[in-house]
Amino acid sequence: MELRTTVVDDLEAIFAIRRLPVVLANQFRPSSDDTIENWERWLSGLGLDDCTSFRCSTILDGQRVVGHITQRDHVIGGYKTCEIGFNLLPEYWGRGIMGDAVSKLVPTLFEGHSVQSVVTGYFRGNSRCERLLTRLGFQPFGVSIFHRVRIAVEMRCLRWINYCYTDPDVWSAST
Repeated sequence: MELRTTVVDDLEAIFAIRRLPVVLANQFRPSSDDTIENWERWLSGLGLDDCTSFRCSTILDGQRVVGHITQRDHVIGGYKTCEIGFNLLPEYWGRGIMGDAVSKLVPTLFEGHSVQSVVTGYFRGNSRCERLLTRLGFQPFGVSIFHRVRIAVEMRCLRWINYCYTDPDVWSAST
């Protein structure tokens, strides 16, 4: 497996994975902004506010796109956090591929992008994702009811989301 920066030619395959019913069941509903055209713009650095940047890494099996990891950097009060999300073709689940990809990506976020923490979330009951993040040393953290309501409204999602993070100290202690 190879992990590389996403190129525009990867987007059709990435969106095909994201549209699979079994994948959709484990992610937020796509918004009207969630289009190939917008991803092209975001990958080129256009269309985002001054406090947010967007990157994506593609997971390849040979020449075949089998997954991806999105990365959205947010700067709030001088603190830089990267929020990651990921999808993989179901036929590749359970093989350690996403764990390897996240393990390759996270150190580059701390070193190359000066991120101070990496956060992600998963729907309660998604035991595969929970096992993956626990194995990688991500630590759970609580989110206030106010923020949960805000996220539910913004993301049009009433499902309970478990959040976890890692930072350079937590990451180095767990790897």
